Amino acid sequence: MSEIPFGLLTQSSQDNPHWIEEGYFIHELLNHPLAESSIARARVPIGDKTRWHTVSVHEWYIVESGKGQVELDFQDGFEVLTGMNISIPPNTPQRILNTGEQELIFMCLYTPRFTPKYYTPLEKSDES
Repeated sequence: MSEIPFGLLTQSSQDNPHWIEEGYFIHELLNHPLAESSIARARVPIGDKTRWHTVSVHEWYIVESGKGQVELDFQDGFEVLTGMNISIPPNTPQRILNTGEQELIFMCLYTPRFTPKYYTPLEKSDES
């Protein structure tokens, strides 16, 4: 039997997306210490791209809307569209570009759950 209690652990607020130095807006929907995975919604503005980075946990992108290009391991990218799911193994260099005419919105599923210690930037931010 699971050690996770039944019932409400936390409540996600729909008004808390925030800009992160990687280059997009993120909104954590579930990231509780008792959860084995975490879920966030990402928004990449038109014409923008995220910075090269790695995450040392398995990551899935689930594209909700828009059009983009995912680049993995510094290789040529591949197009992603609404409804596509992308599996990104741990420690894979990655970035995503918005190539469409609207915001690129995708869910990020992390297993195990994301914490900042799992993130490694591979290029400097504009603020650095």
